[in-house]
Amino acid sequence: MHKTNILAHFVVLLLGALALVAAMPASAVTALSVALDAGANCTSSADLQIAWSGAGMHEEFGMSTDRLGSVIGTFGPAASSNSDFSGTYQVPITTAQPDNAVIGSYAWIGSNPPSASTAVEFFVLYNCSTRAVLQRCLGPYGTCPRTAAAGLAALATSVIPTSSREMLAVMIVLIMALAGAILFRRRPAVRPRRGS
Repeated sequence: MHKTNILAHFVVLLLGALALVAAMPASAVTALSVALDAGANCTSSADLQIAWSGAGMHEEFGMSTDRLGSVIGTFGPAASSNSDFSGTYQVPITTAQPDNAVIGSYAWIGSNPPSASTAVEFFVLYNCSTRAVLQRCLGPYGTCPRTAAAGLAALATSVIPTSSREMLAVMIVLIMALAGAILFRRRPAVRPRRGS
């Protein structure tokens, strides 16, 4: 009977977790890809190569930040009618950075103010001299770091990325399956020792 109760609790937890994932708001606009643009540098450009679809009439915002999180360039919010887009997304640097500085390039596309159900965001953390990408992120608003400082902090804590509802659902199912396996693992019965 004890195993039946544990199994019932396990099933209820699993169904509850899946219901939470299904209830997560879906964004009308979809983030498709993000990469560092070939022209990104230390002095004038933190441009990204991004793609999105389904934005309709919306607003766009972008900013570049240094490793301390200070804004070193910004634009917008600005209105746009590019419902679907794929190409260079200009993110300016107006305060030149030294060689090998770490820069965060960030953008959101959608409603203003943005929300997880009405906007998407893009982020790339990179070394401005070598152009080595340290981190990339895209997804519904609230998914990504917004500054280089936040990106570096996320790298330091090695957070598991959950950039999609599907990945979150898979992770929940795997964790629940592991918990079930641990709970239902057969343990040898302990028998009292008989005196000789």
